[in-house]
Amino acid sequence: MKTQKLLFAIIPALVSILLMSGCAGLNMNILEGKAENFKGVKSIYLKFDYSKMIVGRYDTEKDYIDHKVKELSETDRDEKWLDKWNDGKDNLYPESFAERFNIFIKDAGAEMSTENKDAKYTMVLKTLYLDLGFYAFVQARPAMINTEIYVFETANPSKVIFRCKTYNTIGDAIKDISRINEAYRNLGAHLGKKLGKEF
Repeated sequence: MKTQKLLFAIIPALVSILLMSGCAGLNMNILEGKAENFKGVKSIYLKFDYSKMIVGRYDTEKDYIDHKVKELSETDRDEKWLDKWNDGKDNLYPESFAERFNIFIKDAGAEMSTENKDAKYTMVLKTLYLDLGFYAFVQARPAMINTEIYVFETANPSKVIFRCKTYNTIGDAIKDISRINEAYRNLGAHLGKKLGKEF
């Protein structure tokens, strides 16, 4: 009887996770330019911007960090957590996004890079909202991101070739950083699939 009750508790949670998986596709609103503007583009420098990011119920990233550091300070884990948080933003998430995006443009001889600041075009990915989600064995909620993305000529930033907003891209994993990373990986894949055929 106990086994049956446990199964009834677990199965709905697993189904929910599967239904909300990052494979759901791209929810995008094009604000400026069009996908065809990427024709002939061979190099893109990728830069992430978190300056206006809302984190869950916190109006700013700083508010969230202050809360988390205070929460963890009693266990001496605050510095280690903050290092991982910043490394995710500065390195892991941009690299994961670019890796997935590149899958869909490599056949056209194009490449997105987090290091090539001399690329002809620059993509700025601005995270507007981040929900970390949670994982608690029989209950889970994926991480979710909303973004605004600009692509412009590196030498002439006022010349925007594409601008869009994306909504509700999610990522599933057990740990917070991994869930967030999956959301950015999924966004890179979805956006790459959508735009890659135009390169």
